Amino acid sequence: QYDDEGNLIAKGEVNYFPVNPKLEALIEILKEKGPKEKTVVWSVNVPDIKAISERLEKEGIKFVTYYGETKDADRDAAVKAFNEDPTIKVFLGNQAAGSTGINLWGYNPEWVGTEKDHGCNVTQVIYYACNWNMVQRAQSEDRCHRRGTRETVRYTDLVVPGTIDDQIRARVLAKQMTALSIQDVRKIMEAILEAVPVDEE
Repeated sequence: QYDDEGNLIAKGEVNYFPVNPKLEALIEILKEKGPKEKTVVWSVNVPDIKAISERLEKEGIKFVTYYGETKDADRDAAVKAFNEDPTIKVFLGNQAAGSTGINLWGYNPEWVGTEKDHGCNVTQVIYYACNWNMVQRAQSEDRCHRRGTRETVRYTDLVVPGTIDDQIRARVLAKQMTALSIQDVRKIMEAILEAVPVDEE
């Protein structure tokens, strides 16, 4: 069992597959990226983040990490490096730790139009493992979709059919649809109230 930042809080037996199809799919996607493309990878589980880190190192793909165990100073440095260093292709983090307060464009917007602009952009956000928290999901999606975003960003969930991945994704989508419906009703009510004249005494 894990807390919101992916730290293990209840121990049990964990069995790892010698070949992880989800990890293989992630690496395949990252290897197909162009030289100017950067990717954000979110996972709720620290063991997954560590396994992905080991594989990225093995593949020679430069990355930064941002999760519960990352110190505050290192978090700032990770965001800065991801946005400013064209050789760092992946931002690997935990949605709870990185869902608010950071901007992940893959470039520094202050450098646009200058010699410092390396031309890189985040083009994809990959959800390797999610939790049930719709708010964290929505906030983590917003990290790359900011004012000044230069490229379209694709959002991808790596889901293993027939596993809890399916259930989590379905429930989070259902929560998002409910939230959108509530927002629509609120807008309709506000429009009605604005249209109704107020009686003057």
